[in-house]
Amino acid sequence: MSELIGHVSLAQSGQFPPLVVDYINKEEKLKPFVTAFCTPQGYAEAISHRQYNEANRPVLVAEMEKYYRSLNLWEADSAQKVRDNLRALAQPHTYTVTTGHQLNIFTGPLYCIYKILTTIRLAEELQELHPDKKFVPVFWLATEDHDFDEINHIHLFSKKLEWAYPAEVKGQPVGRLPLNGIDEVIKQLEDLRLPASLLEPFKEAYLQSSKLADATFKIYHHLFASYGLLILQPDNAVLKQLFSSFAAEDIFGKKAQHEVAESIRLLESEGYKIQVNPREINHFYITEKGNRERISGDNNYQINNTDIVFSSEELKQELKLHPERFSPNVIMRPLYQEVILPNLGYVGGPGEIAYWLELKKSFEKFDVSFPVLHLRNSFVTLGEKAQKQIISNGLSVADFFQDEHILVDLFLQKSGEQFSVSEEIKQINAFLDVFTSKMELVDKSKVGAWVKRINEQKALIKKMGKDFVDIVKEGNDNQIDKLLKVRQHLLPENALAERSENILSKAKNEASTYIETMYNLTHPFEQNVACVKI
Repeated sequence: MSELIGHVSLAQSGQFPPLVVDYINKEEKLKPFVTAFCTPQGYAEAISHRQYNEANRPVLVAEMEKYYRSLNLWEADSAQKVRDNLRALAQPHTYTVTTGHQLNIFTGPLYCIYKILTTIRLAEELQELHPDKKFVPVFWLATEDHDFDEINHIHLFSKKLEWAYPAEVKGQPVGRLPLNGIDEVIKQLEDLRLPASLLEPFKEAYLQSSKLADATFKIYHHLFASYGLLILQPDNAVLKQLFSSFAAEDIFGKKAQHEVAESIRLLESEGYKIQVNPREINHFYITEKGNRERISGDNNYQINNTDIVFSSEELKQELKLHPERFSPNVIMRPLYQEVILPNLGYVGGPGEIAYWLELKKSFEKFDVSFPVLHLRNSFVTLGEKAQKQIISNGLSVADFFQDEHILVDLFLQKSGEQFSVSEEIKQINAFLDVFTSKMELVDKSKVGAWVKRINEQKALIKKMGKDFVDIVKEGNDNQIDKLLKVRQHLLPENALAERSENILSKAKNEASTYIETMYNLTHPFEQNVACVKI
């Protein structure tokens, strides 16, 4: 039986940037960059301030239902909760809680599953807190993203399975791609002897769809329809028409650039690393060939890598007649989302939270409500045998987030063999520093040469300490190897396993079983790394 066996704080894990750790810790200096922090009280404040153009609501609901029907998903018994939630979305005082992701094949890294589960549970918890309102979870398909190399592979059982597309697709929105060659990846999966019941829903979605957006939509619907997850395909001319006035303000008024740049300046002044940078124009143009190209210029507008040039009036007319040809970039996509959805919170990973924190001033300039930013749940999983190894050696899961040499040092200390010499080295170095201070009193002209000799001694002592520990390790090689394998399982390549593992390696016969397990362990207001025994 799966159970939660511990937590590791975000800071202690070493896996989250300082900006995100400070945001979760509700640092006062980040208040100008948020509507409210991601707490129950923060959401209550956001509800009271949320503004939404109600004229967009019936259009949104109609387009979403239309897409479900186009894929023959609307009438199925399994879609009852989806129908209920979409009908609820048609009503005022219904809010969405949203997450989104690229169209990684076979759902990509596990953290995408965890993002969706956090979103579903967050909507449920907000429903309990505010029973007079309605909250529905939404998954935004990033169908217009054009980075094929980021979505065309999965890692499974230490193998990289890759979709080698038979045509040049660089620069094309991946959601519009036909599924040529995906059958080769399916064959590779079948060669791994995965259970047919696990693989069949994926096969059916990919082999019976005409493009990647449709197949991905079907897969997530299959996995999460029972939870009432609504899925949105935003590459839609009608929905983009609702956003066209905002797109015009970006393209012709360059409205987003200054505000985002100012937020970046302020964040950098606090010592934070910046995730994304704005451009003068934060929209792409999708050409007749299907390529997603940058727009540049002022009175005449050039479509990069083409011979296409528009005058200002021509481009305005193009936007009016063909809004589907205009695609927001990473700066404007969040605004598109918040314009068409009555959204209250966005659930994202650390990178997403970091770049959303750059955007609030831009939202204010466009007079659009900024959502609460909510960090998704993170998990590490281990088996009973690994758990027993950790406990029997007097260690905690948090210890495995330390560097390897520190973990080994902890093991040697906890095992009763007090052979760590780190404290002794510190004492020797402190003595040598005192020695240097006294030399400054005796003859300052010789301090430089003296410091050089002291540093040589420090380096020698450090090497002797390492050699000593290496000798001790030789007598504990077997146990240390076992512990390092546990660490490698939790943090392959020193990153959380959820960033590389795929649900097909976790589920036994059906993906839904693993999803249900993790759903029960998801707690959206507990922001840490949860350790689960599977």
